[in-house]
Amino acid sequence: MSEPHHRPWRNPAFSTTSKLEVLRDDESIASASSLRSLSPVNEEPPSRAQTDLFATDVRVRGWHRVGTLMRGWIVYVIYITTRSGTVIKISKRYSAFLSLHERLEQERGGYAHALPPLPPRHVGLWQRYHPLFLEDRRRALQQWLCATLLDERWGNADAYQRWVLER
Repeated sequence: MSEPHHRPWRNPAFSTTSKLEVLRDDESIASASSLRSLSPVNEEPPSRAQTDLFATDVRVRGWHRVGTLMRGWIVYVIYITTRSGTVIKISKRYSAFLSLHERLEQERGGYAHALPPLPPRHVGLWQRYHPLFLEDRRRALQQWLCATLLDERWGNADAYQRWVLER
């Protein structure tokens, strides 16, 4: 059984699948009043939160070590799919995630209690480069990104857009 974080996240508001129904000749067509109710003019506009979300999918695809064992760090490779379909590839250290977490708490103080925690920062010197540890952290960071970037409470925050654009 595959784990939930391996399934691509799909936002129902951006679904591209549609159902095609074919009417037989003897079936009646819907009344004019029911067709008027389906008109785009009568639809409610999308909520502000849906229109402000700039991402539809986010994946932490991997990680790599920079520097030496004693003076190095790990960089996580992130792919963000925007609402327009553009894929942005960025690389971030764990400290960048901590910084983003703090900025989101400051910018969206009313939701701070609901902001998911990041995986623990401190680990042993030798464990921090172990592939099993790094893979667990990669998964946890991906879950955190999905829970925040694709959520209307945080996904439209200025802090997120600055985080994506900064080096």
